[in-house]
Amino acid sequence: MAKWIYKGIHPSQKESHYDFVESTLTSTKRDRYMDLVFAPGEIETWPIERLRPYTNNAKMHGSDQVAKIAASMAKFGWTVPCLVADDGELIAGHGRVLAATLLGLTEVPVIRLGHLDDAERRAYRIADNKLTEMGEWDDALLREEIAGLLAEDFDLSLLGIADEDLDALLRDPDELDGDTEGEDDIPET
Repeated sequence: MAKWIYKGIHPSQKESHYDFVESTLTSTKRDRYMDLVFAPGEIETWPIERLRPYTNNAKMHGSDQVAKIAASMAKFGWTVPCLVADDGELIAGHGRVLAATLLGLTEVPVIRLGHLDDAERRAYRIADNKLTEMGEWDDALLREEIAGLLAEDFDLSLLGIADEDLDALLRDPDELDGDTEGEDDIPET
């Protein structure tokens, strides 16, 4: 049976999360789900030229995003391997490969997903990108984390948050909810 490692789930949510997983899977799917190995057996290093981008990849990576991914990789290192089919076709990590190329790297870490058939690879590409969009931010905690990084003179451009969004997050929420100073003032004539 697989070990469940859920970082990022608040302890008060763990039980409801497990209940959700249990209730959304049929017994057959649940048995298959629980028998899966959740950690890769091996992370390999492949030359970039061995990788083939998926020609129908629906996730687009603009030059600004690729530059931000490259800056993040330069600061934090390569933290998430690319996912590939046995033949080198990229399943996930197109943006990371573009960023690696921008940085002049010639090799990338990969996890081979040889157990997926063509339809599963196509479906996973979509799921890998869309599932992360379903999460929500706790604005108060995010504001606190960003303010802490700002106090440490950390380069906030590495967070991937647009400047105007950072400005909005760092504003005092009470100022946004209250009256704007001077809005009731009567102009002099």
